[in-house]
Amino acid sequence: MSTRYVLKDYEGRSVPDAKAVIGGLKHRLDEEFLSGFTSLKVVSSVTTGLNHVDLRYLEQRKIRLVSLTDVRDQIMNVSSTAEMALALILALGRRVVQSSRNVVDAGGWDRMSFFVPGLRGKTLGIVGYGRVGSQVEVMAGALGVKILAFDPDAFVPASIRRRSLPELLEDSDIITLHADYRGSMIFGLNELRHCKKGAMLINTARGELVDEDAIAQAIGSQMLSGYAADVATGENSELWELEEDPLVSLARSGYNVILTPHLGGCTTEAFEATQKALAHYLVKTDFPGIKPS
Repeated sequence: MSTRYVLKDYEGRSVPDAKAVIGGLKHRLDEEFLSGFTSLKVVSSVTTGLNHVDLRYLEQRKIRLVSLTDVRDQIMNVSSTAEMALALILALGRRVVQSSRNVVDAGGWDRMSFFVPGLRGKTLGIVGYGRVGSQVEVMAGALGVKILAFDPDAFVPASIRRRSLPELLEDSDIITLHADYRGSMIFGLNELRHCKKGAMLINTARGELVDEDAIAQAIGSQMLSGYAADVATGENSELWELEEDPLVSLARSGYNVILTPHLGGCTTEAFEATQKALAHYLVKTDFPGIKPS
């Protein structure tokens, strides 16, 4: 079988003549792994974010990188991450996890402890109005929330109120992050100071976009009333000590914190669509040094 575009051996067994490697979030595409492929011309990641890829090493070896950003038009209707964001907004706002634990873990049936403000009429601030952010706007709009958006690069329709980031943070009851990670954090202590007291923050983009320690402190001090994340800064690091993570500790202590293991793209439809889009792109694109099989 040709290894021109498909490689399934991620157990440390090198295939030196492979011309391309396809990987996802669970694969750390770095020098340690990729150096075993002496003929490598293309690395393809079935992701939009690339913080699990050693970009400097690829540049040094002049290896072409392909990701979902190269097939953006073909996956515009993939809505799994937006669905996850909406699920976290609802779960955080209605204290779904905490109330479930009250029943399952504590043997309670204490509905009076979980009275909360409803979502209708609240203001949702969307940071990053690309494919996912714009999908969240449509889905959340059906709940009757008011929408604000911040994105210095993307087109934002005139029907959506566009704000600077400080303005959005000051006016939003719920903030959801859908920005690309470009090597720097965008949500730290300074941004938290701009937030409306008691706001909720949802992150389905990348853990590195936020200062997780500052967020943990904001939850503990009730500056934020909740944090839900489908991502974590340490998720691609072997050094990540999950047991010592401050957000994990807060969640276990009963604070309104929800953490899920990067499930945004984990639907059968999303997997099929992204795999097909990338495979089609790889087959149709002329990469130097790779001849069709």
